[in-house]
Amino acid sequence: MNRTVTRLAALATVALSLAAAAAPVYFTDPTRVNLLDRWTQSGAYAYSVQHDTESQDPMRALVIWQDAWRFWVGNDYPTAHNIWLQVNFPAGAPGVGRVQYAYLNADHGTDTIAISDQNGTYITESSPGVTTGVGTSGRTHLTGVNTTVAARTGNQYLRYQTTVTKETLTGDPPAYNGTTWHNHAIQYLRAFAAAGENVQMDETGTDTYFSGYSVFYDSNVSNYAITNATHHPSVTASMLSNWLDGNLATMEKQPYGVGEQHTEWIIIPFTQKHNFVGARPVLYDDTRSWDQLMIEVAMTDAGPWTQVFYTDAWRTTTSNMGWADFGTGDGSVESAIGKYVRLSWLTKPGGAYTEVEMRDFQLFTLSIPEPGTFALLAGAGMLVLRRRRG
Repeated sequence: MNRTVTRLAALATVALSLAAAAAPVYFTDPTRVNLLDRWTQSGAYAYSVQHDTESQDPMRALVIWQDAWRFWVGNDYPTAHNIWLQVNFPAGAPGVGRVQYAYLNADHGTDTIAISDQNGTYITESSPGVTTGVGTSGRTHLTGVNTTVAARTGNQYLRYQTTVTKETLTGDPPAYNGTTWHNHAIQYLRAFAAAGENVQMDETGTDTYFSGYSVFYDSNVSNYAITNATHHPSVTASMLSNWLDGNLATMEKQPYGVGEQHTEWIIIPFTQKHNFVGARPVLYDDTRSWDQLMIEVAMTDAGPWTQVFYTDAWRTTTSNMGWADFGTGDGSVESAIGKYVRLSWLTKPGGAYTEVEMRDFQLFTLSIPEPGTFALLAGAGMLVLRRRRG
């Protein structure tokens, strides 16, 4: 009996080792993946974020949002204000290869910025020196950049830093001096993985791995979904492309004049099964809302459908950051395995903000164990039993 148990334990160990050694699945093109757009399975932001004591919470610059991370500078020229934010990465994070940021406009920018990690500054941008009599202000400040750099392998954090002074008219003859006219306001800050970096999308052989990145960052997944999705006639090809392309810079709104109030929908296909555990149907800002928003999962496009999320009214807010928590709503479950996802909503009656204005539709998955793992374990057990009976 002891020998039998020993054999079974040894074979089980081999089976588990083979399962653990199964290769992870990586995003096809890592340069599409915004490393700062990462979430936990509960919908919390994945990283710790630090910032100066004068500016607002910088999360508005890190998530898909219409508003900005702001520092409201007073009329205190020439007082200099040190404004910064730092996103801290875990060990083993992919190297940053491109940084993209934008201010609301030149009235809300600054003159010089630096992007750095623990190994030093790797991006500096500057547009110093304001002019005289251009509109109501100098307005020659930075408006944003999109800069590619050599891979920052082993980066422990990303830090944005600038010095802000209130722009004012001084001197004789008068000239504008300072770095911002209204306030310092970054609309978004993004850091994309470098070419050649392995950004893990899924991990076979386990039921616990969650990447925290939307599956639509993978070009194969997004292209297949856009090409093969079915939808209500009012959902246009442009809407599908902008919602499912994994590009956070695009947004599409449902056209005006949709007629009587009715339910609209899209069915999104995938080439393989996924265990869907979360979504972010992020709206333009917190003045827009979904009515009777429902997310469902199925193995075929004909159903049966498993409801994972439902709410009568839902907005993107600073508290939920656009996360649709699966299991919300009567009849909803916290996860579902399938090859199709259906998103549906009720159109709004006439009036202001009647169109759906979605910035992006993100889906998040938990890996599915390989069937071979269980088959190998079962086979090991049967082999031991045969030898015992023999």
